[in-house]
Amino acid sequence: MSITRRELRKIIREQTGPDRMADRITITAAIRDAIIGHLEDEGFFEMGAIPQSVIKVIENSSLRVAEAVEGADE
Repeated sequence: MSITRRELRKIIREQTGPDRMADRITITAAIRDAIIGHLEDEGFFEMGAIPQSVIKVIENSSLRVAEAVEGADE
């Protein structure tokens, strides 16, 4: 299962709310979960076996995407 841009935008829109910090946290978590789920679904890693170094990169990337989405709204 791969995630399309449209699906990612939908996830981000569904997670937006009134509080910006809460929005950023929610969006970041949704993106992180989607990427991790995709890696596990595609067999790159077994469930729960993703190295901490990979998770850290995913979390940092998710935060950058969330910040970019916020900036695009302004």
